[in-house]
Amino acid sequence: MIRSEYQHHNKTKGYSTPSKLRYRIERIWRRVWLRKLILWVLILIFFATSLTSGLLIFKNEFNFRGFKSTMEAFAFERPELSIIDLNIKGANPDLSNQIKAILQLSFPINPLKININYLQELINDVESVDFSKIRITKNGILEVVIRERIPVALHRDGKQLMLLDIDGRRIGEVFSRLDRQDLPLVVGQGANYRVKESLEIYKLASPIINRVRGMILVGERRWDIVLDGNLKIKLPEKGAKKAFSAFLESGEVMKILRQDFSAVDLRNRGKVIVRTKTTVIREEKI
Repeated sequence: MIRSEYQHHNKTKGYSTPSKLRYRIERIWRRVWLRKLILWVLILIFFATSLTSGLLIFKNEFNFRGFKSTMEAFAFERPELSIIDLNIKGANPDLSNQIKAILQLSFPINPLKININYLQELINDVESVDFSKIRITKNGILEVVIRERIPVALHRDGKQLMLLDIDGRRIGEVFSRLDRQDLPLVVGQGANYRVKESLEIYKLASPIINRVRGMILVGERRWDIVLDGNLKIKLPEKGAKKAFSAFLESGEVMKILRQDFSAVDLRNRGKVIVRTKTTVIREEKI
């Protein structure tokens, strides 16, 4: 009886027992950061809805492309932000003019409308360009730095005269041997792949360089040095530089070269064989 009365007096009257879900929601809502997050989300939704509604209402009077162009012009076509000129470094005047003609740029230019990688590919495709680097300077200059290939030899292939660099890569073309008499001439299939070797032989020929007209690669195996008067010095396939150097150091070299011979054959080790012009049937000319 006493327990019953105690329980009766301790019962809460007028309040329903809260559920677990309601209790959890009330606990979460007490977190300040959550209330602030919800407030900011509601504000953003309000502004986004207002902006979208305004654009839809005035869509007939609002040109989106014009707006985009206007913003780009405002941001990038101002003088202090535009690219105003092109500066090419490391190239000769002819190559600089060639690069300008290929790029076809009209200044001032919006920086967003320039694809640096594409421009670099165009420049690197030029035969006489070995390497290029492009950057935009603080002064609004499009700077192109060029590493130019240097021609070191002429290669005659049929009727074509091609300029070659030290690695045998084609740089350009000339119309006549007279255009580049300062460069050694190599003839024959595969001669462009042996430019370094031919230059080493040319260097050895310095005592008689005034008489040298060019070199012919025979059968893609060995060299013939052609002198004026169509005199040929036939070098062996192996040890060509050693054999040629030994011939030049011999006391008979000038005497032999003064004679009316068609060829000096150095292909037999330790021997110098000369041929008269009457024994020649057909030889490739330079």
